[in-house]
Amino acid sequence: MMMRIMTTLLVLVPLALFFELADVGGHSVVFITSGLAMIPLAAFLGNATEQVAIYTGPRVGGLLNATLGNAAELIITIIALREGLTEVVKASIAGSIIGNMLIVLGASILFGGLKNGVQKFDAQTASVNATMMVLSVVAVAIQNIVASGGDLTPADHQIERLSDWMAIVLIVVYVLYLLFTLRGPRGSGAAAAEDTIDSIIACC
Repeated sequence: MMMRIMTTLLVLVPLALFFELADVGGHSVVFITSGLAMIPLAAFLGNATEQVAIYTGPRVGGLLNATLGNAAELIITIIALREGLTEVVKASIAGSIIGNMLIVLGASILFGGLKNGVQKFDAQTASVNATMMVLSVVAVAIQNIVASGGDLTPADHQIERLSDWMAIVLIVVYVLYLLFTLRGPRGSGAAAAEDTIDSIIACC
């Protein structure tokens, strides 16, 4: 029933393109239609990653779900940066972080608990994820501290260079995190982590 509704909502995708290309309804209509069109696309993307997880296992499926789940933010960021809309990029990233940390995680724990009862989380996986979050916060904090140095504030091109290097470091850390997650030991802790990813995928 739900997938039938999502399939029907796919008509909004060409409709949004028509409004944009034909310049019908103004920017507000295009924005609202495009926003609603993202709902069925996100639903089909989530369903596709769940189908992939059946054949690749919960580890790869969970990573694909987390990575592709941020595809919308990545596309918005690229398009907005090309147009020079840095404030839109900042708001998109901040909203994504808050949404994933509060709404998505909270809903997964809530509905996972209602469906499966007591849930278990692997201590090693939780420690790695916490470390990744701390590294991200430190990287952002360093740039903000340097940029607000008062009389000692460096030039804009130096701050941009620092931001570029921070981004490169975080990308490398994320790739190493993926390798660790995919090729890590499959002990009891890893099994518990897979159960956790399974329950989150089932709830989302």
